[in-house]
Amino acid sequence: MANNQQQFSFEATFPSRAIRDEVLAHFLARDRAEDQCPAGTGSVQLHGIDARAQDDGTTASIWFSDKAGSPDLDGFAEFLHEELKRLDLGVIIGFEWAVTCSRPMTGQFGGGAVAISRAQIRWLNTGTWLSAALDELAKPG
Repeated sequence: MANNQQQFSFEATFPSRAIRDEVLAHFLARDRAEDQCPAGTGSVQLHGIDARAQDDGTTASIWFSDKAGSPDLDGFAEFLHEELKRLDLGVIIGFEWAVTCSRPMTGQFGGGAVAISRAQIRWLNTGTWLSAALDELAKPG
């Protein structure tokens, strides 16, 4: 049997430390609240994601990464989208993820990317992209 995981790690930069701290506090509060809420309640799920404030003296950012593989990427992207809207930020956040497998099996590897603004969320999945590219290249002439 093979184990599949989604993995990611990226840094999101915010306009100020105060905004960064507010987003981080909201993330941590939402994550803690999920511990008391049953799954499937319709709230954004943030389990499986780690968040840490990064401060190099010039930028205010949060480093996000998966804790143990297979986080809820849809819920996480929706959380970031909600934060950008709530705080009326012109920031654009993007990240990539990898889908890995513990054994070399056909069709079990992949990944994708997401770009998030306060106006929209745009997704790219490597499997979907590859299928479309193969179909296009297979067309004659």
